[in-house]
Amino acid sequence: DVKHTFDMVRGASQQRMKLNPRRAWYKNVKEITTSGDNEVTFSLGRPQPGLVMLLASTYSPVYPAHIPAAELRTKAVGTGAFRLTEYVRDQHLRVRKNADYFVKGRPYLDGVDYIIIKSKGTALAVMTSGQVDVFLPTETEQKTYETLKKNPELVFQRRALGTNNQHMIVNSRKPPFNDPRLRKAVNLALDRYAYTRSIQPGYQVGGYMLGPPDGDWGYGADELRSMPGWRDAALDKEDARKLMREMGYSERNPLKFTLSTRTPANYVEPAQWIIGELKQVYFSPELEIVDDGQWYPRLARRDYTISLAAHGYGANDPDVPYYEGFSCGSQRNYVDYCDPEAEKLFELQSRTVDQVERAKIVRQIELKLIGEAVKPSLAFRVDYNATNKRVKDFIPHSGAYSYGRMQEVWLDR
Repeated sequence: DVKHTFDMVRGASQQRMKLNPRRAWYKNVKEITTSGDNEVTFSLGRPQPGLVMLLASTYSPVYPAHIPAAELRTKAVGTGAFRLTEYVRDQHLRVRKNADYFVKGRPYLDGVDYIIIKSKGTALAVMTSGQVDVFLPTETEQKTYETLKKNPELVFQRRALGTNNQHMIVNSRKPPFNDPRLRKAVNLALDRYAYTRSIQPGYQVGGYMLGPPDGDWGYGADELRSMPGWRDAALDKEDARKLMREMGYSERNPLKFTLSTRTPANYVEPAQWIIGELKQVYFSPELEIVDDGQWYPRLARRDYTISLAAHGYGANDPDVPYYEGFSCGSQRNYVDYCDPEAEKLFELQSRTVDQVERAKIVRQIELKLIGEAVKPSLAFRVDYNATNKRVKDFIPHSGAYSYGRMQEVWLDR
């Protein structure tokens, strides 16, 4: 099963995935072999200390070899602590204890009911009233936290989501944004510190890897203060206007284009704020709200000019955002960035075993990508996950999707 899965993911088997954004993760894997029923060997082309993190990600499930890949799209299959028993669209999803679970004595819970509530206001009311036990991780942002913390029955766990970066993506193949000066003007127009005070309170500014105090790899807020886009907002905006004037744009002749984003409010509100920022530096964007079902197909077709996006990468290791989001030919490299110097640095950091030395190379990469401005970073999400105090051993992770196994969770009642 392991060999079947990762041969398929890395494109080395007859079964193919139509969309495969994780293929870039395993480009260094040259061969996968098995020895009996309980041993599998990954042979690599070079050292890669981050591989263990990639395999541990919740984006790396193991598929059963005896079930066709197409069937997995319509059938819940797995060896987890719970089994799916019922799903009613827009109402609920129910899972019940797997009696054959391979960890003896787990899970503790008999089952979990996931209640689907589209309205944030209704969800807040339900959580406050104690009708549910856990608020979905990533949904207790600071504004929500300020409302819920008044309830003495709730407890909170703060997590900086180092694998969830909110940013803009610029179609560098689409004129006029194939001109790097325009991309740099976009980057300079955005006051990230105002953004994390008013639009997304509590978010942590950063590049493409989360920096201190919550991350180990990227630049922290204080270090970014000297970089274009994170300096004094007035200075950055004036530099943006200079670039725009060089290209013939002005207050009377702004550059018109469409800025796209998804339907959820935590995308639409930031997109509206971005439009206000860009209008101050001779851009004139029109907001386009794209239905969630069409969002990723549109990005895959490069059917956009500039978009506000937030990508969850599933594992907090530099190999993930660099290979998946910036490497030549990666399906999730929606900006089609491809730079030979960057590719060499991606490889160098990936093979460096000493973490201190690897972090130094990562910072070189961060500086380069910030300067290219094909994907201007805004901030990393910070969540104050809310649970009822009767819930024990529920652990929200820095990766937004890593909490769901819940084999250790129990209720004190």
